Amino acid sequence: MSKSMNNQQLYNYILEKVKSVSSESYVTFDSKEYIARTKDKFLGNKEYRAKTLVELKEIIDEVIE
Repeated sequence: MSKSMNNQQLYNYILEKVKSVSSESYVTFDSKEYIARTKDKFLGNKEYRAKTLVELKEIIDEVIE
């Protein structure tokens, strides 16, 4: 992926990665940060938080292959 992705492209990329774990996984945000939640019946539910989508992408890239 290009390093110059816009927010929509980053969001779509992250969503695709978390959906690869489970179709019930999702990406959302609150007033302070972006949140990716993965649901896996074997590994359990996980939550990843970051201030920016770029930071969240880096986290997701590390934990999901």
